[in-house]
Amino acid sequence: MCLLTEAIRVEKKELVNLEYHQARFDKARRDLLGIGGHIKLADAIKLPDDITDEVYKCRIVYSDKIHSVDFNLYDKRLPATMKLVYDDEIDYSFKYENRDRLNTLLKESMADEILIVKNGMITDTSRSNVILKRRSELITPTSFLLDGTMRRFLLDKKMIYEENISVDDLFLFDKLYLINAMLDIDIQPGIPVHQIKR
Repeated sequence: MCLLTEAIRVEKKELVNLEYHQARFDKARRDLLGIGGHIKLADAIKLPDDITDEVYKCRIVYSDKIHSVDFNLYDKRLPATMKLVYDDEIDYSFKYENRDRLNTLLKESMADEILIVKNGMITDTSRSNVILKRRSELITPTSFLLDGTMRRFLLDKKMIYEENISVDDLFLFDKLYLINAMLDIDIQPGIPVHQIKR
């Protein structure tokens, strides 16, 4: 049985966007593993006694059961370089623990981060969904690899919108932002699109 992961932001001793993680956790167990039983993450995650108000990453490894829950202080590292890579076969529709294909693409790129193109369309980076800024518009690709929890939250709040974005469309945008459970759009300067290596 394959192993899956969830990464949940813990800030001021609170689990952030837990309902979105619960929904993805339930969907993965149901759709990928065929498991109908419910595990309530709020009950399964016990915050350590010595946790502070700083930002932590809570990482859960699971399959039919939860195998581990770890907490680590979050170190926000934004990439200095980004490169387009092409892979028409990649599948990361669930948050698998096995990231071998993503890691290989990243290593081969010789960049800090990659922007993956699949079938001519912009998808995600190796660790995040993306938002592209065009004037005052904030757009996320419909051709994502993984429907991330922060992406889903921002769409539900109508703070971002979906659009088909081809690799040719990419350079019509001004900036690119990385988003995931740990990284929100408002805590980063964004990457000028013209700096992305082809």
